[in-house]
Amino acid sequence: PEGTRFPFCRNQFARIQYTPNPQPKFSDLPATLNGAYDITAAFADLAHYEVLFTTMQYEPNDAPPSPGSVLAQAVAVLYQSVKANPENYPRGLTMRIMLGNYPVTSNFSWGDQIMDALSDIRAAGVEKMVDPEIGWRLEVANFPGTYPHSHTKFIVVDGQGITSMGYNYGYLHLP
Repeated sequence: PEGTRFPFCRNQFARIQYTPNPQPKFSDLPATLNGAYDITAAFADLAHYEVLFTTMQYEPNDAPPSPGSVLAQAVAVLYQSVKANPENYPRGLTMRIMLGNYPVTSNFSWGDQIMDALSDIRAAGVEKMVDPEIGWRLEVANFPGTYPHSHTKFIVVDGQGITSMGYNYGYLHLP
């Protein structure tokens, strides 16, 4: 009947993000240096208490800027914001990064990408993973085992906004 609310979560589709950038016939978003990676990194401007990020593949920053270094810079911006103005984050801020334990394809070794992510985050200027004085918590984890690896790629900000991604944080998905 008219006025009846259906029991669904009211998800809305906003747009497709292209890597590295959309062609004008597909999107009116302006081009940026890193395309969809820059759009995803904008979570640093939106977060109030929690960011959950997951990707299957995270490659080392061999030829800057890598997609991972773009993510690391956004984590650093968020960290510096919490550090400079902890009163703006009364619940504190937790940043969780879950990696998919994708293998290094040249030698099929697993587990290295967590060190690559931590190295990029440290190089970006994040001094501490946990700082209770300002309410900062950074958690980085890797999917366990070797097979299967986690294929998920998404980001959730404050339990509300979500970006479901089809691109990894590696050079292959940049172009």
